[in-house]
Amino acid sequence: GTRAVSALGRVALLLGLGEYPVALAASERLLDHISQPPLASRRRRGRPSCS
Repeated sequence: GTRAVSALGRVALLLGLGEYPVALAASERLLDHISQPPLASRRRRGRPSCS
């Protein structure tokens, strides 16, 4: 969503400012959050009660 885009923009700004450690940590968290589904989706996997 737009939040991810703005967050990525902030990371880019941090990189430009020289905050490498912070930017790297933030980008890693963002990528992990984007690549992996939220906890709500994870619960569905562990809880096959729907079927």
